Amino acid sequence: MKIDVKHIQKRGKSGWRYRRKIPEELRAILGKREILIPLGPTEAIAIKKYPAVHAEAEKLLLSAISSKKAPSPNSHQPLTPLDQFKWGQQHVRRLQLDPEWSGAEDEHDSEALHREVIAEQIAAKYPIDERGNPIGVSVKDAAALRALMYGARQDRPDPTLEDAKRLYLKERVGGDETKQMELERVSSSSWGHLARTESWQASSARTPRKSATTCSTGAKRLLWTAI
Repeated sequence: MKIDVKHIQKRGKSGWRYRRKIPEELRAILGKREILIPLGPTEAIAIKKYPAVHAEAEKLLLSAISSKKAPSPNSHQPLTPLDQFKWGQQHVRRLQLDPEWSGAEDEHDSEALHREVIAEQIAAKYPIDERGNPIGVSVKDAAALRALMYGARQDRPDPTLEDAKRLYLKERVGGDETKQMELERVSSSSWGHLARTESWQASSARTPRKSATTCSTGAKRLLWTAI
């Protein structure tokens, strides 16, 4: 019997898979041309897995569309730890995942499954070295993966002087980047001394890593490389 659903493909003895082309304008954002997810060796298993996998593919594409339409402010500047945390949380909200999720309750936890599928999609974007670790992980992908795997267990970083500086510049000149650059140049010397003091204080205390509650091999390697 033929499965009358979209984006599903029979691959001979390999079984069934979800295969969906990514629109050309979103390929640079997602880093791939297609969404490919195994659905299982039999038609019955494929039908059972299809709804959840299709829903995650839809969320992934919606997230890419949102990122394309609403680029992050100060995108030319490196993200601070707090910026990365906020980016990860926004990514979770765009995917309409549960912001209060703090780990899988059991092996059938649907929220954990959804997060796992998305994490695997992120991990699949990167080549791996001879040790099996991903290469060239972007800051935003690392932030998204931490938010996916840790959920509500992820600690919010304290704001740094750089965060305070950016907030100050934003409140003074709004979104005018030319004025921001000029004010930043004038005020840079004042922030420099404070930044050196903060750097010395930060070097004396490091936050220990947490263990992700649930994480596949590919996503786990990406996570530990990115932290």
